[in-house]
Amino acid sequence: METATAGPGIQSRDHGGSYEKTTDAGRPPAEDALRRLGSGGAGLVLVCEDASAIGGTERVRDAILARFPAARSYLLDVRQPGAPPAEQQGFTKVRSRGTKSHFLGPIYAQRMSRVRVEGAAVLLSLCSHGWSLAPRLSAGTRHVAYVCGAAPSLFPPRSDDYVQANPRFLRPLIRAARPALRAHNRRLMRRPDLIVANSVWAAAEIERHVGRSAQVLPPSVRTDFFTPGTEPRSGLLLVSRLVAQKRIDIAVEAARRAGERLVIVGSGPRLEELRALARPGELEVVGQVDDEELRRRYRSARALISPNVEEFGLVMAEAQSCGTPVIAPAEGGALEIVGDPRTGVLVEREWTAASFAEGIGSVLGREPEPELARASAERFSEQRFIAGLERILAGELAHPGG
Repeated sequence: METATAGPGIQSRDHGGSYEKTTDAGRPPAEDALRRLGSGGAGLVLVCEDASAIGGTERVRDAILARFPAARSYLLDVRQPGAPPAEQQGFTKVRSRGTKSHFLGPIYAQRMSRVRVEGAAVLLSLCSHGWSLAPRLSAGTRHVAYVCGAAPSLFPPRSDDYVQANPRFLRPLIRAARPALRAHNRRLMRRPDLIVANSVWAAAEIERHVGRSAQVLPPSVRTDFFTPGTEPRSGLLLVSRLVAQKRIDIAVEAARRAGERLVIVGSGPRLEELRALARPGELEVVGQVDDEELRRRYRSARALISPNVEEFGLVMAEAQSCGTPVIAPAEGGALEIVGDPRTGVLVEREWTAASFAEGIGSVLGREPEPELARASAERFSEQRFIAGLERILAGELAHPGG
């Protein structure tokens, strides 16, 4: 059995951020409660779902570990098909075999249950599909789950997209198993003491499908790194994991209809298939890039297109942080990111290539306002995320049962 141990609280390191002190009678201010996490957050255990290359959850993970560098960290040693190896220094990997299949959640949860968290003040699970909620806790450890909504592979509106991504002969079996998989996921979602959702939309989906309420804390955007530049702008950009459920074909066809060049950044099982479709001046498939190149791509695009329903959609906020407007469905986290119509276009149903082509024309047909897009992204700065996380952790540490 894997055992996560964390030492007793000593001193909470100042990170230079800000947070509000609670004024509730009898409750200590946040910095007093956070001292229970110890130096560098030694009393915090962080559990992640997989070893995928960088994505939205991994950005959040890195921000948390930058704030609490002494936290113990666990992940299941699986990754997306076609994804490049990702550096996971400092993580204890829970053994698993093969690439990730979202419908093997119960098996993954059983493997994660081998981790027993002892001597920790807080277990923080970063959760999308559920198995990071499975580690066993010793008495007195508070369990906080930072969740990207109801498991998208199991619940509407995206579950059927995940089913369709599997071989045809498996789809009837997955649909038949889905009620049992949903019930298993709901049992996992009852384990945490507190659920925190990454958007208002995600919190509503958790309430709807799982029956639990959630606080809301938007994820962190590195607004100090993703900044506007002076590069000339042309064409459209899509940044995504290249998997079937991301609806990339809609973006490709919409760009073609609009007569705009599309650049695709990301990795995944569809990478070579998409590269075979590339045409000079029409479609460029770059693959995985480092952060410097990603920032350059954001800065040089006229707009970012994101055809998939995302629980939050970190790349949309990163693009806005670089002054780039967004084209996305009028659903999910995009409703909160594109709060001002001058920072992008929300495409109403039906989400087709034709409707997204209209959205492209709408965005590109007006004068760009990069300052407004940038201001929109600043609502999700890393500093605000860390301050919010500190308040949440302080509240759990001050809990009578903690």
